[in-house]
Amino acid sequence: MHVLHALFSPLRGGIEQAFLDVTQAIMSQGHRVTLLLREDAPIAPQAQALAPVEYCCPRGFYDFKAMWKARRIITRCKPDVIVAHAPRTCTVMQRASTGLGVPLCAVAHGYAFSRMPRADHMVALTPHMQAAMEREGFAPERISVIPNMLPEAAAFATTRPSGGVVR
Repeated sequence: MHVLHALFSPLRGGIEQAFLDVTQAIMSQGHRVTLLLREDAPIAPQAQALAPVEYCCPRGFYDFKAMWKARRIITRCKPDVIVAHAPRTCTVMQRASTGLGVPLCAVAHGYAFSRMPRADHMVALTPHMQAAMEREGFAPERISVIPNMLPEAAAFATTRPSGGVVR
């Protein structure tokens, strides 16, 4: 399966790290991944080390030039599915992919998912978030709960107060 994995964040933080971790998880299952990021994304060097990267820089939810560019990327890459993180990315990718027959999976990292209703599938990080999505009218069968993940090495390491690592 070919996954177009998108995030249009200009920051470096939890969502961005989750994006990189999910990229590695998808690839570990044998899937091909193309990443779609902003040109100024601080995570671009780590992303480029993982998979091919395309660039698009939406200036907002209604940046039609960016939607057109994303649509050309979708058409050229021919992904089997688009996985988009956060509201702006989900909105832009939903509009860019309209009519192309590529399913959109929206990953919500918070409770601002009102701009994600047209996704074919939603990922909530917690059961509480899933319940909130259902209260807002999202169909339960279109929601999966997948918590943020940690890379395997980090999952089993803890830091000592002295700064050393215990395994």
